[in-house]
Amino acid sequence: MAYDPLNALTMNKLWMLLLSLLGFAGCDEPQEDMYGTPYAEYTVKGRVTDAAGTPIAGIEVRRSSWGSDPSAVRTDTRGAYTFEADGNVLYMPPVLTFTDTDGPAGGGDFAGKEVEVAFAESDRTGPGEGNWMYGRFERSGVDVVLAEKTGEE
Repeated sequence: MAYDPLNALTMNKLWMLLLSLLGFAGCDEPQEDMYGTPYAEYTVKGRVTDAAGTPIAGIEVRRSSWGSDPSAVRTDTRGAYTFEADGNVLYMPPVLTFTDTDGPAGGGDFAGKEVEVAFAESDRTGPGEGNWMYGRFERSGVDVVLAEKTGEE
């Protein structure tokens, strides 16, 4: 089979036409730029007690993370707390830090503790909105027992 320059020229034109059509097909309305990462709003509720089951008031509850940290909350007189924030909870579970900031003045000197709060689809309480916010989640019963500090700490 001999080389036919006319056939090659026709094939080149056909390829250019097809590629041009594909290029125009890819031109649609400009997409909105999106920055950030998907997130969910979440709530964690629980109680903080000592080893005897006595509620501890005034314990600081804060998210331990590298990102922006929401304000800490404190336990009430029943040791109860409600912590609300947002983050990528299904893929990076938040770690809550429980700290006794008032020492012996609040009824005891307690060692701090970190607790990872894992969320599942069953914890979803609300739908997502748009492309980035993928829902609301809530975990109750995240109870923490703090140990009294010993002389070595």
